[in-house]
Amino acid sequence: MDLRPILEQKKVDELRKLAGDFEIVGRSRMRKKPLIDSLLAREFSGVRAIWEHVWPPEKKAPTFMVWLFGFYTAVFGLTSGIYENRADRIELRARTIIGQMGNDDARRVACGQIHAVQNMPILVKPEFRNPWSVVQSLFGDNRDTRYGPGVELLRDTVVAWKKKLQGADLRKADLQRADLGGADLQGADLYGADLQGADLRRADLQRAYLTKVDLQRASLHLADLQGADLYGADLQRARLLRADLQGADLRKADLRRANLTEANLQRANLAEANLTNSENLTMSQLQDACIYQSTKLPHYLWDEEHERAILADLILTHSESEWRRIDEWEN
Repeated sequence: MDLRPILEQKKVDELRKLAGDFEIVGRSRMRKKPLIDSLLAREFSGVRAIWEHVWPPEKKAPTFMVWLFGFYTAVFGLTSGIYENRADRIELRARTIIGQMGNDDARRVACGQIHAVQNMPILVKPEFRNPWSVVQSLFGDNRDTRYGPGVELLRDTVVAWKKKLQGADLRKADLQRADLGGADLQGADLYGADLQGADLRRADLQRAYLTKVDLQRASLHLADLQGADLYGADLQRARLLRADLQGADLRKADLRRANLTEANLQRANLAEANLTNSENLTMSQLQDACIYQSTKLPHYLWDEEHERAILADLILTHSESEWRRIDEWEN
């Protein structure tokens, strides 16, 4: 058997392989191509496979769109699975809290977990017809994305048990637009809670801890806020008609455009409080309150000379030592 053709063919193959690993530099010089670049470009980059889907090497129909649709479907399935898994975990924890609300002893602990569960991050929900949502879900910053149904479920749970929330720990809970009318929140800790637009009419908030709470546009008609700590609270446009704020701490509270019709401000500390443009505030209400030079009062109270004199006397009367004496009496 003549082996020469076979050997010659092997030599040709070796020469072709060798030539493929070199590149021409100038007219007559050659240098060896970097091995890594050669392997990545030809074998591992995947560019050749994608290119062949667009421009097949033979006379075949391009399959790029089919390949792209399959790839997108796989990515969507992966992202959707991650989202659903996270959502199931949040719902499981939320339902655990709901199950504990029926027990008086466990309710305090359960309420303290509401904020943590409401703020568990989750991916942006991917939608098959919205490719951008899939991209956001995979590569976007999802640290501030919250699971809406979970937030609403726990908000509704608080509303359902609003008559038994004495001393509850609801710090930083999301209770926007919650129906808490007539709720018993006496001594409850609502530090930093979001109560924008909440209905708190006739609610019992005696000595509740409401520091830095967001009560914008909240309805507090006839609410009992005696001795409540509202330090730094945002009460812009809140409706405080006939609310009882006796002895409340309203230092640095924002009461701009708040409706204070017949609100009881007796011994309320208004140091550094912003009452600019507050509505229906009268001199008789302020005569019983503790106001200071740092208190920002509505402009309409300074219109009459007689009223200016009364306000000046009130500011001078309620000195820091006077408030200290009242504070000691309350404690």
